[in-house]
Amino acid sequence: MGNTESFQEVFYLVLLYHLDRNHSLNEGKTINLRNIHEVVTDNDCSPFAQFFKDGVSLFGLGMIDNRCPTIPLLSTGDATTSFINVDDFHRIKSPVDDRLIEITFELVRRLYFPQYPSRFQSLFTVKSIEEFNKWPELFSNGLQKPSLCNYHVYEINVSDNTPSFDSKWLNSGISAGIDKNRRFYYRVGISFLYDFAYHYWNRDLTDNPRLEYLVKLPVKIGRKVNL
Repeated sequence: MGNTESFQEVFYLVLLYHLDRNHSLNEGKTINLRNIHEVVTDNDCSPFAQFFKDGVSLFGLGMIDNRCPTIPLLSTGDATTSFINVDDFHRIKSPVDDRLIEITFELVRRLYFPQYPSRFQSLFTVKSIEEFNKWPELFSNGLQKPSLCNYHVYEINVSDNTPSFDSKWLNSGISAGIDKNRRFYYRVGISFLYDFAYHYWNRDLTDNPRLEYLVKLPVKIGRKVNL
């Protein structure tokens, strides 16, 4: 009987980088999953909460927080007509859009790609510090040129099989504006969102990809980078 050889897959450690936007991290700190009951009060009987029995990240808590943002309702001088400010609308639209996108992506992941970590349970990292410049929305004012001066960046040691995904797929599917007939519209393209989610988890690339690496929690924070 011939000899048989067994092969064991070997993984190596690589460095990724995380932007500490909240100034809440320090070297050696471990980021753990948090109990979902912080925002879902009926988690014992909630089918949704059962998805995350082991907890979610701080980002995940924000995405499943049921609190609703509000804006002031304006009116004309005689109070016969009420309206809202467009800038105010977009200010509350953004977090609602994010929640729609994230839950769609999570459900698609569970259906087709359960082998990948949930965005609700991961730390978002990039391959190099320069990559942060592709995320102007991470900074205080997305209209200004991105700057790391007011933030901290930490090294994260991970296995070289840590999956990367093109975050550009997260930026589509929901739109609002005024059409050519001067009518306001707010469109949620459910089929687009679903397909974009599939492309994301399938690790397909857009024409101008913006890769993010999902590191499943818990994660130990590494060395602080001198910028």
